[in-house]
Amino acid sequence: MDHAHILARVKELQTGMGKKASFEASVTELTRLLEHLPGASKDVQVAMYEAVCRSATLLKTRYGASTIGTVGVISICLYAPRFSWTL
Repeated sequence: MDHAHILARVKELQTGMGKKASFEASVTELTRLLEHLPGASKDVQVAMYEAVCRSATLLKTRYGASTIGTVGVISICLYAPRFSWTL
């Protein structure tokens, strides 16, 4: 997958997280895209970092603990420490 496509998709997913109906699917796909983070361009790394932070903020403010287990954000939390977020 090329970096421009990944960047565009991350931005689309971040927009999708803003809608309750598509939040879960957006976060799940973002989790899958994290596999492309090593070696990604600085723009892609920044976009992914911002999207992960946004999903965490939305979970804290909008959703209860019961949703957290089903969303896939736990996977993001497991993936995120493996990568050096050199921003």
